[in-house]
Amino acid sequence: MNTPTRIVGVTMSQDAVDQLQAAFDAVGAEEGYNCIGDLLAEAVQKEILRLQRCYNSGNPWLAKAAD
Repeated sequence: MNTPTRIVGVTMSQDAVDQLQAAFDAVGAEEGYNCIGDLLAEAVQKEILRLQRCYNSGNPWLAKAAD
């Protein structure tokens, strides 16, 4: 399991922010999310996996080397 790493913010429309907050408030605890960040992290991970399946033969992307 990877150690969580903090990255800087996400910009999204106010409508998206409002819906995110409403979804978290409505079912976050039931779905096992401790905070909105958990919900966002899982959503991003699902999208990464989808993109890997569609565009990278299901393989993980190669990480860019640090400069």
